[in-house]
Amino acid sequence: MAASRKKYSLRNRVALLRSGERYFEVLLRMIADARQEFHLQTYILEPDTTGRLVLEALIAAAARGVAVYIQLDAYGSGKLDDTLLSDLRSKGIRIRKYGRLISRGKLHLGRRMHHKITVMDNHTALVGGINISDNYSGWNGKPPWLDYAVVVQGETARQLNRICRKRWKDPDPQHELPSRESDRLPFEGLSANDRVPVRITQNDFLRRKQETAASYRQAIRQARNSLVFVGGYFLPGGLARRLLKKAARRGVAISLIVSAESDVGVVRNSRRYLYGWLLRNGIRIFEYHPSNVHGKLLLKDNSFVSIGSYDLNNLSTYSNIELNLDIRDLEFSEIVRSELEAVVAGSCHEVTRTQHGQEGIFRKFVDWASYQLVKTLFILSVWLANRDDRDI
Repeated sequence: MAASRKKYSLRNRVALLRSGERYFEVLLRMIADARQEFHLQTYILEPDTTGRLVLEALIAAAARGVAVYIQLDAYGSGKLDDTLLSDLRSKGIRIRKYGRLISRGKLHLGRRMHHKITVMDNHTALVGGINISDNYSGWNGKPPWLDYAVVVQGETARQLNRICRKRWKDPDPQHELPSRESDRLPFEGLSANDRVPVRITQNDFLRRKQETAASYRQAIRQARNSLVFVGGYFLPGGLARRLLKKAARRGVAISLIVSAESDVGVVRNSRRYLYGWLLRNGIRIFEYHPSNVHGKLLLKDNSFVSIGSYDLNNLSTYSNIELNLDIRDLEFSEIVRSELEAVVAGSCHEVTRTQHGQEGIFRKFVDWASYQLVKTLFILSVWLANRDDRDI
């Protein structure tokens, strides 16, 4: 189903969370509050301080009778070895890794399980771009990577619970858990309005799901005043660039928040190759300095927000398995706008055409070569993507 035809659910409460200690406090409180069922789907779960705290909390939940389901990506969570997985299973955790690197004699590089979804008791859910790692909590003594998530209660949480169950493919009969809407909230900060319109969009190109990519394109086409992107790995393909150019020509103010540095240097160089095109088309670029930018967020006209695992690049569009929440609410959009304005004002510098034009020939060549390399890798990732959904 195209995103433009997908309906919003109306009975929801939402809150914005930023990566750092607060996010993991909420996550740990959700685990502690779970009574029946807990789902965690994430690309990366590191066996570091943050990962072990989360796993210890999940082990405690399983010990008190909560059905705990964890699904990880085999590549992203490769540091969790078989010994640790066996130990977790022995303690009652149902845990799987998605996407064998070699399956049926084929190399499986593309179509990674890129979700970041947490659901507690069919009641409360988290969706965003935040992995389980010290990089996102800041508990390693370094500033946490800039990233965002939405916590949601209501109809959308129940829909997410069904998505997690379906993805798990448990052979046991799947009964619907009772709603806990009357319970005390596990944390403060949710919107007072309990009728926030939210819709779930999914992207899995090889399974003919293109809802999140379509939602992004729709937002760019419909923008009248402004577009703001937080792009961890922002590298739009040809179609997205054409849409952005048209939006800029009709007077839409477009801004982009990206990393000054990056955990993936070749992607940072590739993005810098596009700076000339972006600046020529009036798109403002703000580089964030305290740490890496990993967030994937779109704010349109201060009235629509999309947050999740989807980034505006061809890997997200054509290869990975992604999920976002679209939120159409003025109050929530204002919260997001204020947050992003504070980030720009306090932690970014703006890249200008003059500054970018002063780059040397060697720097420009490196950026061009990086861009060509990343384009090739994106093509290979789709070509080598595997439809096999078997887990480890």
